[in-house]
Amino acid sequence: NITGHDQLTQELRLALRPRADLDAMLGAFVFYEDLEIENLSFDTLAGGAVNGLAIQEQETFAWALFAAAEWRVAERWTLNGGLRLSAEDKEFSASRLVGPFGAPPLGPIERDMNDTVLSGDASVTYALADELRVYTRYARGFRAPSVQGRIVFGDAVTVADTETIDSIEFGLRSRWLGGRLTANATAFWYRTDDQQLTAVGGAGNFNQLLNANHVKGRGIELDLTWRPVDAVAISAGYSRSEEH
Repeated sequence: NITGHDQLTQELRLALRPRADLDAMLGAFVFYEDLEIENLSFDTLAGGAVNGLAIQEQETFAWALFAAAEWRVAERWTLNGGLRLSAEDKEFSASRLVGPFGAPPLGPIERDMNDTVLSGDASVTYALADELRVYTRYARGFRAPSVQGRIVFGDAVTVADTETIDSIEFGLRSRWLGGRLTANATAFWYRTDDQQLTAVGGAGNFNQLLNANHVKGRGIELDLTWRPVDAVAISAGYSRSEEH
């Protein structure tokens, strides 16, 4: 049950073209959220009476500064890149007021999570012909720390640290038959460090957060779209990936 929720977000962007072959963008982002919820348990053998109640509040403040640019180096070469500095601070508090099955009150249990991460991407595109391009791209992304604190049935408030992912991809983009046929192919590889996972069940029968050491994956993707006439589009796709 959501008992209170306030949220504010704002983003400002400035687009620039300092020269004919260069487009750039600068920006800033802020986010604030205050969330209050109740977790309840109901005794179905007693007519649905509430037999468990926990409350939690989570206050989040985040900001980011970012920049991106596209530079058409030559007639067939294009460079793209961007950087983003992101910061997040999250304060969490949870209390159990009524415990099912005779569990005592608990809390407040508090957690304070914060991190600052630099992410971004860079790519190179080469036009083999007007309708045929190849590219390669590197990107780094992240997920901020997360918290799981539904303590009606369990006593633990768990936190997962920041997750980061680095990926590399190589691809081909093509158009044929005057644009009526498009064919694309991509091969990719990625590594995720401290991947955030949810462990369900166990001795306490409740969710807990944890981090995996790292996960690696790779794969390919193919897609084809054909427009025999303006009102009809026929699409097909194939993908294959593996992760360990």
